[in-house]
Amino acid sequence: MSSSTRTSFTATYATDPDLWDADPSFLAKLEHSNGSQRIIASGWHARQIAFEHPALDVTETPDGTLLKDVTSRPAPPDDLWADVSRFEIEISLDRRHVAQCIDVLVHLVPADAAEAMIRSTVNMRPRPSANRTHETVAAGELGALESVDLLSQNMPARAGKMDEPLRHLHRWCRIFALPNGTVSIYKQIDERFLHQLRWPHNGIWLNRGADYFLTGTDVGDPREALLIPVRYEEYNLENWRIEYEFWENRPFQIFAHASSKVAADRLAEAQSELSVLSEYLTTAFLAARNLEYRTRTSTLIGRDPELRGLLEDRAAALFERVEAYRELLVRGSGVLADAAQSVQAIAHQEDSAASRFMNAMLAYASAIFLLPTLIISFYSMSIIGQPDSDVSTTVAFVFILCLGSVALGLIFVTGVTAVLRRRARSRAGRPGSSNDHRSRRRGGER
Repeated sequence: MSSSTRTSFTATYATDPDLWDADPSFLAKLEHSNGSQRIIASGWHARQIAFEHPALDVTETPDGTLLKDVTSRPAPPDDLWADVSRFEIEISLDRRHVAQCIDVLVHLVPADAAEAMIRSTVNMRPRPSANRTHETVAAGELGALESVDLLSQNMPARAGKMDEPLRHLHRWCRIFALPNGTVSIYKQIDERFLHQLRWPHNGIWLNRGADYFLTGTDVGDPREALLIPVRYEEYNLENWRIEYEFWENRPFQIFAHASSKVAADRLAEAQSELSVLSEYLTTAFLAARNLEYRTRTSTLIGRDPELRGLLEDRAAALFERVEAYRELLVRGSGVLADAAQSVQAIAHQEDSAASRFMNAMLAYASAIFLLPTLIISFYSMSIIGQPDSDVSTTVAFVFILCLGSVALGLIFVTGVTAVLRRRARSRAGRPGSSNDHRSRRRGGER
C-alpha cells in the first residue's frame, strides 16, 4: 500500500475508480491450533486499518496484504493459513474480484462451500419482507447452510465541511455461522450508488478498536458477526444526527449577504440535502424492520435466546431512534418552508424596489423633458417652409430654450423631492405618530 494511497482521503469513485477495484477486500482473524492469533487484511479492509490506526505495527506483503500477529507467544505458524482451528472472515465483494475472494475463502472452507457462499451473495436479491423465507445455501460437504441477511448504511461524516456533498449508501451483509467460525460477505454495491463512495468509506464496518488487532478475542463468535452490521447502522445513525444538526443551521444562513438569486440557490442546496437525510431515514427504517423480522424467524438466531433478546432490544431501539429523527425531519421541513417564504419575500421586495425606481425615473424624466418636448413640437411646425438661413437661427434658439427648460425641470424636481423628504421626517417625529405611540406604549408597559 503506497503512501499516496494512505493519504488520498478525498478520493472518490468518480475520480479514482481503479483505487476501489484495485484488489480484493477482506479481513480475517485466525486462531491456530497452538492458540496464537493472526490478522490478514487486503483491499479496503487493509486501507481502513491504515486510516483508523496509523501507528499500528503491521507487516505489508508485496501484494499489499497487511499482516498482524496478535500474539507473539506462541507465535503463529510461518504458513499464513496453516493449522487454523477457528476463524472469522469478512469479505467485501466487487465486480472484479469474485474469483479471488473465492480463492481466499478456500483457505478456510472446502472449495465447493466457498464457491456456493460467494455465489449466493453475488446473486442475492434480499428485501426486508415477512413473506420472504430465509436463504439456505447447499454447501457441498458442509451441507445446507442457513444464513442471516442484515442491512446497514453508510453516511460519511463531513465534520462541518459543507462544501463536501452529503453522501449515503447501503449494503446487505450475508452471515454464515459454521462449526469453527463465521463468514460475513458484503454484497456488491449497486452501480447506482457507486458515485456515493468516498475514501476510506466502502460501506463496511470501520471502527474496530485497536484492541481487536492487539489482543486475543473469541474468534468466530456468531454473536459478534451478527452484531457488527447492527452496530454499523447505529454508528451511522449517529452521523445522521450530526449532519442534521449541521444542516439545521443552513436555512438561517441562506440570507447572509445574499441577493434573492443567491438565496434561492442556497435554498435549493438545503432542500437537496434534506431529501438525502430523508432517504437515509427511509432505508434505516427498512434496516430496523429487517432486523426485527430476522430476529423473530431465524433459527440460527433462535438457538441463542440471549442473542435473540439482545437483537430484539437493538431493533426496538432502532425503531425508536428512526421515529425521533422523523420528528426532526418534520421540524426541518417547517424551517425550510419558512425560509422559502422569506426568499420569496426578498425577491418580491427586490422586484418592488426595482419597479419603484423605474417609476420614479420615468416620472422624473417626464417632468424634466415635458417642457423641451412641448417647445420642440411647437417650433417644429414654425420652421416648415423657412429659408435655410432662418432655420439654422431658429434651431439654435430652440436648442438654448430647451436647455433652459431642462434646467428649470431639474430645479423643480429637486425642490419637490426635498419638500417631500422634509415632510416625511417631520411626520415621523411628530408627537402622536404611530412610532411615538408605540414607544410610549412600550414605556408604559415597562
